[in-house]
Amino acid sequence: MPVIWLIDAYRAGERGQARALVDALVDTLGWPCETKVLRYRKHVFLPHLLGQGTLRGISADSANQLQAPWPDLVISSGVRNEPVCRWIREQSGGRTRYVHIGRPWARLNSFDLVITTPQYRVPAAP
Repeated sequence: MPVIWLIDAYRAGERGQARALVDALVDTLGWPCETKVLRYRKHVFLPHLLGQGTLRGISADSANQLQAPWPDLVISSGVRNEPVCRWIREQSGGRTRYVHIGRPWARLNSFDLVITTPQYRVPAAP
């Protein structure tokens, strides 16, 4: 059975959207989900801007939560979670799929799926 990790968003609106998607998957498909609540380091923005996969933007105790076995699907929202989710996908050898909700800050090929709204003017996939 596939496993989902929800990397909880740090803003209420994003958190609600991500949790609603995970709840729907759990209720409909019965897939297990583990919620990871992270603490962020202040003034660490370079990984977000460069599109890196890294844990430099989160605290050590938060990083310790992120260990194998890796999930099949990671769902998140918010710019600070993007590098963390890319890192998880890299650690899994590319097996973990990454779904981002809301405005994507990195290049679109950094995600497996982006669920967004027209206000962000994300170009359609070719």
